[in-house]
Amino acid sequence: MAKEKIVCSECGGENVLADAWARWNVEKQEWELDNTFDNKFCEDCDSECNGDWVEIENK
Repeated sequence: MAKEKIVCSECGGENVLADAWARWNVEKQEWELDNTFDNKFCEDCDSECNGDWVEIENK
């Protein structure tokens, strides 16, 4: 299976953040990702974006 990365749909940048919920795991004493949402934000162009999934080329 090919690997993918998400890039900004506005500028093509790779520093894309997604809104998410995390839940505290008492046993492991760490946060665990519980759910991610559709809203994304690009730190490269400082704007909201949809995000595009692109295949990573094998080198």
